Amino acid sequence: MNDSYYKSVGLWKCQDGLQCINRYEVCDGKHECNDKSDEDPLVCTQYNCHPRKWKCQDGLQCINRYEVCDGKPECNDRSDEDSVVCTHWKCRAGYWKCKDKPQCIEEALVCDGEHDCNDRSDEDPAVCTQYNCTVKCQDGLQCIDWDEVYFRVLVLKYGESNAMGSALNTWQMPLTVR
Repeated sequence: MNDSYYKSVGLWKCQDGLQCINRYEVCDGKHECNDKSDEDPLVCTQYNCHPRKWKCQDGLQCINRYEVCDGKPECNDRSDEDSVVCTHWKCRAGYWKCKDKPQCIEEALVCDGEHDCNDRSDEDPAVCTQYNCTVKCQDGLQCIDWDEVYFRVLVLKYGESNAMGSALNTWQMPLTVR
């Protein structure tokens, strides 16, 4: 079979011709080919990452786009957390961009009472008083999710030690406690 066939079905043929791997695994920082050709610097610098991937600045690695500017370096050269890159990076849907040290965090983590942004901007009172969430504490600063509201009601009704068991026996509703 020729190389265009492999491409059309989402495969990449290793240089030794003995093995094919998923094209998402080429230049991902891990050797999948037995001959290690999928991570060969000469291959990776010429390789075009899949549109859902982002190429690290050294040209040697492709990472998932959602991993760029998430506060955890995935690129071996750490370019996915570079301040210049992250300043201009648009967070994906459902994520919020931290203020001073550009980073994307899940929207559910904004104003939740815990610092998730490296610059701590997700708990800044100026941000939290303006932030729109479903349920907000009386202080107008902290957002809580419905599971936590539900659990707090159960604690008030049954006491802390009996809240979980009583809720599950009475209403048979799933409950997530963080």
